[in-house]
Amino acid sequence: MSLETYLLLHQAKTVATDSRGSSHGIGRDEILHAGAVAALKYPIGHHLFLAENGDEKSLLALIQFANEHLPELTEEVVAVAMGKPTTEQWNRLVRAHPRYERERKRADKIKSQAKFVLRKGDEGEAERLTKIAEKVKSDAVAHCRKDILSTGSCPSCRGDGIAVRRKTTCVTCRGTGKIIPDDASIKRIHGDEVYAKFRKVVESMLFDKSDWVRMYYRQINCEKCE
Repeated sequence: MSLETYLLLHQAKTVATDSRGSSHGIGRDEILHAGAVAALKYPIGHHLFLAENGDEKSLLALIQFANEHLPELTEEVVAVAMGKPTTEQWNRLVRAHPRYERERKRADKIKSQAKFVLRKGDEGEAERLTKIAEKVKSDAVAHCRKDILSTGSCPSCRGDGIAVRRKTTCVTCRGTGKIIPDDASIKRIHGDEVYAKFRKVVESMLFDKSDWVRMYYRQINCEKCE
């Protein structure tokens, strides 16, 4: 059974699959059991697979694991292991999104209005406008992050890998057109020794996921033979 089937069963605990004896010779209980058996040996790999598909409990488990091994870079470890941008990379990606630049300019205009009314002595209106400007900007950041995550495409070149205006290789995604975790800033900021530890923790999580997947399918085959 595919990982997609296992995911559906794990999330909903029920799909249109018989408990036993399906057309594939295997049912719901066997699929869940295969995943559980593999998870006993490779728990972090199991959590990584589930977290990548939106499981909040598994995400918390990954955060705890990363915090135990590299507390100063917990969020970065989990992000890179899950194939998501680092914090520094997020800042660059959001700023490169057309929506953000448009909304940033709108927020700046509102802030200018706030300064104007403040000079006139209307503190209440100035405060109201300032809050509106801040919300415009924060909403833009949230929208851009959601868009980037959902599409997986570089916001600067819109997935083409080519800078829109200059017709040269996009510097944001380095011509890939996709969002690929870039941990270069970690090495630059924290140094070679910390970076080496960082890569070791990330790779251990990725290897654990590969081992979990392999054992899951091995267990599925064993279930079919019973």
